[in-house]
Amino acid sequence: MANEAFVVVYSADSDQLETEKSKPDSVFKRIVEEKPDRFIFGGDGPYAHEGKTWTKLIDKHGLKEVIKLAEGNHDCEDSEALETEKDIESWMASLTDLTKTPEVDPDHKEEWESPKWIHSWKDRNAFFIVMNTEDNDIGFKRNQYNWVVKQLEHVKTLKAQGEVDWIFVIIHMPLYTLKTKSGHKPLLDVREIFQPLFDEAEADFVLSGHNHNFQAWLPMIHEATPKFTKNSDGTYDFSKPHGQFYFINGAGGHEINKFKEKWKKNNKVIFADDTEFCYTLFKINGKSCDVVTKDTGGNALFSIKVTK
Repeated sequence: MANEAFVVVYSADSDQLETEKSKPDSVFKRIVEEKPDRFIFGGDGPYAHEGKTWTKLIDKHGLKEVIKLAEGNHDCEDSEALETEKDIESWMASLTDLTKTPEVDPDHKEEWESPKWIHSWKDRNAFFIVMNTEDNDIGFKRNQYNWVVKQLEHVKTLKAQGEVDWIFVIIHMPLYTLKTKSGHKPLLDVREIFQPLFDEAEADFVLSGHNHNFQAWLPMIHEATPKFTKNSDGTYDFSKPHGQFYFINGAGGHEINKFKEKWKKNNKVIFADDTEFCYTLFKINGKSCDVVTKDTGGNALFSIKVTK
């Protein structure tokens, strides 16, 4: 049924081995205890020149059947090796063909990039769109842009039919971020192209990683303009016009990136943490969504409630 309650867990940037600095096992153990219906991993798993050690870790925790993946720079030859990407694609082949390029313009086939790992799906009354920041053309209105336009047109139809209430976009490198010591910057050019599309479709959540910390940004529309209605009890009322929440959770186990600015001075940031490994839960029950970020001890670092 479209309005069954279900649990989505999100994390990114995990690594594959427990060390003094990295704690992927600790994060995955906690995620399993949440009994997720869907686990979305936002990229940068292995941090190695092969992917089999990381995929075995996911298998160890029994998460393969519920996982969906975005591609990060540490999942491919950008920062690691082609073998890393191939290992993950082969492992996922029985569930999702990540090697497909779903959108190609025949008039520019030799000129434009052919992005992989971009895919979408519907779970209950939520629709998910996974983009790929490893596409060299992501800053242009080319194949990935044309594909995203089609996904958003499709989901708008599903919303009109009462089949979908919630729209999630997953993109490894963030469109908004605080300054961190890692030096990872927001993708401003991508934001300029894609955020107006998210605005028009009234997407609800944009999830990223890459920066190894947790950040929760207010619902915003294009040009970083906050747009939302908040009820007296603190609930965000998304039955009214709104922007997208921008959540970064790259604290999935690899390491923690400290901030270079005080997040409380940024009036568009609701909460941020650069001390704990963590994961984010979306407990969806019809037109209600409870969002909770927990550390590896199961303690809530951050929580909000959103309704439609």
